[in-house]
Amino acid sequence: MFAALKISKFGWIVTFSLFLTMLMVTTTSTLSIYKTQDIEESWAHLEQQSIRKSHLLSQVRRLLGYDGVIHHFKDFIIRRKRTDAMKVHQKLFELSIALSAYNETTLLEDEQRAFSSLINLVDLYKKNITLAETMTDNGLSQSQIDSFLKFDNSVVNEQLKILDRFHLQQFKIDSDGVAKSIKDLTLLSEALRAILILLLLPLAIFIIWYIHKRLIVPFSRFSNAFNTTHTDRFACTQLPIDAHLRHTELGQFASAFNLMTENLEKNATELKFQKRALDEHAIVSIADIKGDIIYANDKFCEISKYSRDELIGKNHRILQSNEHSEAFFSDMWKTIHAGKPWHGEIRNINKLGELYWVQTTIVPTLDDSDKPFQYVAIRTEITARKKAEADLLESYIGLERQISVRTEELQKALQAEKEASVMQKQFVSMASHEFRTPLSIIDMTAQRLMKRHSTMTEQQIIERFKKIRNASKRITGLIESTLNSARLEDGKISYTHEQCDVRNQIRECVETQMDVAQGYIIDTDIIALPAIILADSGHLTQIFTNLLSNAVKYSPDHKHIEVRGWTEDDHAFVSFTDQGIGIPKQEQEKVFNRFFRTSSAAGIPGTGIGLNLIKQLIELQGGNINFKSTDGKGTTFTVTLLIKPLN
Repeated sequence: MFAALKISKFGWIVTFSLFLTMLMVTTTSTLSIYKTQDIEESWAHLEQQSIRKSHLLSQVRRLLGYDGVIHHFKDFIIRRKRTDAMKVHQKLFELSIALSAYNETTLLEDEQRAFSSLINLVDLYKKNITLAETMTDNGLSQSQIDSFLKFDNSVVNEQLKILDRFHLQQFKIDSDGVAKSIKDLTLLSEALRAILILLLLPLAIFIIWYIHKRLIVPFSRFSNAFNTTHTDRFACTQLPIDAHLRHTELGQFASAFNLMTENLEKNATELKFQKRALDEHAIVSIADIKGDIIYANDKFCEISKYSRDELIGKNHRILQSNEHSEAFFSDMWKTIHAGKPWHGEIRNINKLGELYWVQTTIVPTLDDSDKPFQYVAIRTEITARKKAEADLLESYIGLERQISVRTEELQKALQAEKEASVMQKQFVSMASHEFRTPLSIIDMTAQRLMKRHSTMTEQQIIERFKKIRNASKRITGLIESTLNSARLEDGKISYTHEQCDVRNQIRECVETQMDVAQGYIIDTDIIALPAIILADSGHLTQIFTNLLSNAVKYSPDHKHIEVRGWTEDDHAFVSFTDQGIGIPKQEQEKVFNRFFRTSSAAGIPGTGIGLNLIKQLIELQGGNINFKSTDGKGTTFTVTLLIKPLN
């Protein structure tokens, strides 16, 4: 570190002084430790010796006291048993050992003299005990026994008390010496501490100043620069480099940091421009792991109609429009929770209740363990596009519907055209047949007249001419019907309204039909019809004649026909009812089609244009025609006419 910091000569001197001071402190501390150990050992030895002396003195008292030498000696004198003598010698042996051990301890001069007196007394005990044993073997007198029984250890106890006193004095003297040594060591330690403080204080001040200048100030600058860069991603601070640090590791570090901040500033400028471009184009927000908004740009506020303060901390659910199902959002959350980006279109609702569509991309931000901790959502409004798509789809559906309807119409028209073609062919066949029949009648009747007129009566000749006339009328009617149908189709038929006696016209048509249809009964009930209506008289005659003719034609087995008439409001109604073959239900909707003939009318003469013609004539006068029919039971046709003409 010294080489890195380029320390000056003065710094080296200070450092060397610090080293010497530390060496002195270490030496002094070591000596203090050794001195302390000596004191501790002396104190331990003194304490151990004192305890040993006390223990030995206590043992001597016990051996000389109860259950000791004197006690067993008196027992021996009284009972004169060898066992008591043996106990006396055992106690004397133990006493000798204890006194010998005590003699091995350190003794003061006075203590030594007291101990010698104690030894002499103990030796006197031994001699008396030996004498008593010898005298016991030869027999003791009562006076001798009394003399020995008066023997005690009071003198010994006195000597023991002297030894105790000397022992305590010795212990006090030694303790005072140890205390003095401890006090001297404490004074020495305090002196050394004061010297060290005086030596280290200026050195410590210099070191603090030096470290502050060379380390704390540069690192404080580094810290401020780091904090500024961390707080504001778009503000990068340059570090000033002092001359004395320029070529040090700190200077190199500062240079590297300045280069890094320059690059960061360039990147930050570019990132700021990209952010501005993104904010200008897209709706951007950032949400935490729970979906709560922690950032929203201006476009987000603009489209949602919420202020930034209203959005921050709120969940994205405030924008849900209930357009999408729970499964839709469940799939979205499943994708981004897995750390994958999600793309889709979402319909949201703003603060004012207005709906809008956004193309959305949600990218999860992952931590060190690859777990999402926030989500960045980038959206583009596509409301206009979705509306255009909806309009296009609606147009497509409408066009498809029109095509379907038109196709169906064309198919119906084609089918109708095919049916019309078939019916037209049938009409040509039927028309040729219809024309051929009256022509044959005319031809045959004319041939008969030519061959037999001379033999015929006048009445027969008149009858033949009537046949020819009726056949020609039939041909004329067929031609007129065909022409009128063609004229109606081309819109060329004329219509002239005039006052018509509708009841009289019905009667004349009924009488005419009665003349043609021999054997049929036609009942009429038309008194409820108005006397006069405004209509085209020729058209009315053609309408009534055709309906009566059909009623007769299609009722070969039931020859009763009813004609009824009545008035309701401004309309006159005339119905024609037969009990003939009827119209099959599945064919009723085609009854008024041109050239159409029902399957039940097979074999019955007809062209298939009559009902189509009269329907158009009735509608031309502002009326209509309808019918009710049961197959095999008959049919009723009802004509509705205006009493007054159309404007």
